[in-house]
Amino acid sequence: GSAPHTSPALKTTDQDGNPVGPYQVTETVTVGWEVSASCTRDNATPDDESDDTTFDYTNGGDIQPLSGEVVACTFTNQELVPQIPALSVIKALTGNDDADGSGTVSLNDTLTYTITASNDGNVTLTNVTVSDNLTGDSTNCASVAPIGTCVLTVTYVVTQADVDAGNVQNVGTADSDQTGPTTDSEDVTVPQNPGLSVDKVLTGNADEDGSGDVSVGDTLTYTVTATNTGTAGLTNVVVSD
Repeated sequence: GSAPHTSPALKTTDQDGNPVGPYQVTETVTVGWEVSASCTRDNATPDDESDDTTFDYTNGGDIQPLSGEVVACTFTNQELVPQIPALSVIKALTGNDDADGSGTVSLNDTLTYTITASNDGNVTLTNVTVSDNLTGDSTNCASVAPIGTCVLTVTYVVTQADVDAGNVQNVGTADSDQTGPTTDSEDVTVPQNPGLSVDKVLTGNADEDGSGDVSVGDTLTYTVTATNTGTAGLTNVVVSD
């Protein structure tokens, strides 16, 4: 376990007065754990000029007690936690000013996106960058601790090209020194309401006979106008008479 435990006191002589040591301070280390030993000298000799001292050994070491001295060692086992860097990102549409009051995403609406990078690992991430491909905006957080976030907020105005495409495609990216880049996309639907109307109007009369009205032989001019009454661009529009 991780709790320290103390070895029996180490003495410099055996029961017959013969010198013993040096002692090897060691303990078998299980994979994924680190052991350290802290050994304290108890100076029993009155004329010893040194004070009681503590020596630290990591994963074992040797110690030679002085004459008449007792050494006590405390072993501490510490579990080594693997470092697991992890970074995720979420991009979300968080607002629409709805400039035309249509209740949907439409031309000239200003959209607000929030891009949130989260540290999902157990180590601090450095140089965390969050960027947006639609606007080109980015932000940098020098460091993000575990469960911490780095947030970028951007705005974008819907264009006619977006209306014609039927959606606004957007990708947020997060990256750090400890991880590779990660992305999240947000596709916002732009409703398309195509519409076409036509209006034909008599716009001229040559009135060849000067009668002041339409009569035989007069040349009439008509204008036929097709109008896009919808929100999306129309293609291959043909007007005939």
